[in-house]
Amino acid sequence: MIAPKKKEGFKLSSFTKQISAESEREKKVSQLSPEKVEQLNVKRKDLELAYKQDCETFGTVVKMLISKDPALEDRLLASLRESLKDIGSKFVTELDEYIDELLAN
Repeated sequence: MIAPKKKEGFKLSSFTKQISAESEREKKVSQLSPEKVEQLNVKRKDLELAYKQDCETFGTVVKMLISKDPALEDRLLASLRESLKDIGSKFVTELDEYIDELLAN
């Protein structure tokens, strides 16, 4: 006899979660003074630059590794995509924490 499937709770897609997080971020930013919004914009630009530099560095390393061993290409590109996604999430978390810090002060 086949056991019935367990009902799983409602799960938001990653896209829906992202939209929800962005909406929450916008609400928080709207509560900031103009001076704090300017501080946030400086921090955002710094984080974007750091992310871009990390992407370029990782991409360069992966290109070099693939040039040494083309058989690694599929695995390295998949790992690169996942790593860049993780790094991006880290920077978004850092931005959200900075917004919370600005709201608390």
